[in-house]
Amino acid sequence: MSTQRLKLVASNTAPQQVEALALHDMRPLGEILVEMGAVSPQNLTDALDQQKRLDAPLGDILISTGHLTPAHLQDARAKQHGLRKVVFSQDPPDPRSTHLLPATFCVHHQVIPWLQMDDILLVATSRPDLFDALLGDAPRYGLTLLPVLADAADIQAALTRHCGQALARRAELRVDETVSCRTWRRAPHI
Repeated sequence: MSTQRLKLVASNTAPQQVEALALHDMRPLGEILVEMGAVSPQNLTDALDQQKRLDAPLGDILISTGHLTPAHLQDARAKQHGLRKVVFSQDPPDPRSTHLLPATFCVHHQVIPWLQMDDILLVATSRPDLFDALLGDAPRYGLTLLPVLADAADIQAALTRHCGQALARRAELRVDETVSCRTWRRAPHI
C-alpha cells in the first residue's frame, strides 16, 4: 500500500487499524503460504509447475488440488497486501455504499463497495493482486477506492443481493423488443 493511500486511510482509521494496514508483506504468495505452514514446499513447487501450464492463479490451483483451504489463502493474501479481512456474515456491506459503483463494474471485477468514510470508499475484493488494475476502469466520483479482503463467495452472494434485479432487468432489455420474447403473452395451460 502506498504511503499516500496509508495517509488517506489514517485520517479516518483507528491507530491500531493503520498499524495493521502498514504491515504488508510483498513477498510472493507461495513463500508466505509455506512460511505459514499452509502448504509444503513440494506442494508449492508442483503448483507452480501447474501454473505455468494452466495460466491460473496459484491459490486456485492449490485449493483445487486439495493442498490449501480458502481460509488459509485469505490469511496469506491479507498478510501479503496488508489488508483488513471482512466477513460479511459479521460485518456486511453498508447498504448506503453498495450503489456507489455501477453494478456492471462490480460484477465484471467481482468487487462490491463495503463502506464509505468521507471521500474514501472501501471496496471488498477477494483478489487484492488485481485491485490496482481495476482502478483504471473505475468510474470517477471523487472517491478514493481502497481494498478490503473478503471471501469470493460472500462477494458473489452480496452482488446477487444488491445488483441482481438491476442486472436481470438490464439483460431483459438488452435485445430489441422486435426480436425478443419478453412481450409474448403467456399461453394458457392446457
